[in-house]
Amino acid sequence: MSNSLQQLNIQFEPIQDRLILRILGGDNSELRIWLTRRYTRLLLGVLDSVIETKVDPVKTPHVEQMKEFEREAALSGSNFEDKYKEELVTAYPLGEEPILVSRIDYKKHDNGSVALTLGVEKGQNINLNLDTTLLHALVKLLNQGCEMAEWNIGAPSLPQKQGVEAAPGKKSEKILH
Repeated sequence: MSNSLQQLNIQFEPIQDRLILRILGGDNSELRIWLTRRYTRLLLGVLDSVIETKVDPVKTPHVEQMKEFEREAALSGSNFEDKYKEELVTAYPLGEEPILVSRIDYKKHDNGSVALTLGVEKGQNINLNLDTTLLHALVKLLNQGCEMAEWNIGAPSLPQKQGVEAAPGKKSEKILH
């Protein structure tokens, strides 16, 4: 898969009671990843801790306002309205069936980006380099997926919406372009 990401997509699969994270790369390859409720909660906690470390609560008395400002600034150029471009997919490096991830590792870089590693049982790793925009976009998509799944979890720093309009038994999706 190319280092550049074209789109991220989260779908809720009610029969599996899991989220599918689909990652469309710049080379039109797609990774499909199963996210369980437990793993999603852990992943959101990791991502939230990475976001929180960017705002120093000792130096900033209005931490929540600063985090909200950073989130809005990071997402200002993101597009969550375009349909996921399934027709562009030409390859599935890990197979067409989603892979269940079970480990999380990350490393913060000096430039503010994060190297996120999602590990699978067979020792494979899915490595994602997330700049601030992609980091906040992934958190937003995961939270929206949790809302669709009615899991009542999410990153503590993000406001939770009330009322989800996803019909039971139907696929729901949110995307980032």
